[in-house]
Amino acid sequence: MNDFLAGIDRRKFVINLVGYMLVLALYLLGPPLSGFTGGLARAYLWFFPVYYAIYLVVIHLRNRQGEKD
Repeated sequence: MNDFLAGIDRRKFVINLVGYMLVLALYLLGPPLSGFTGGLARAYLWFFPVYYAIYLVVIHLRNRQGEKD
């Protein structure tokens, strides 16, 4: 687990985290979103963390096998 956490590119992680938090804050504090925009924001808020976690695991497994990304 420690090698997984050490392998995360901290700069990319922080940039993604800030972007996600910005979208979350705008979604929660802004006017209610409906229609296509609301659905797109909800989908992003649900699926991006799952996608990013899978991405980190794949990068970790690639690096562990000796491949470079």
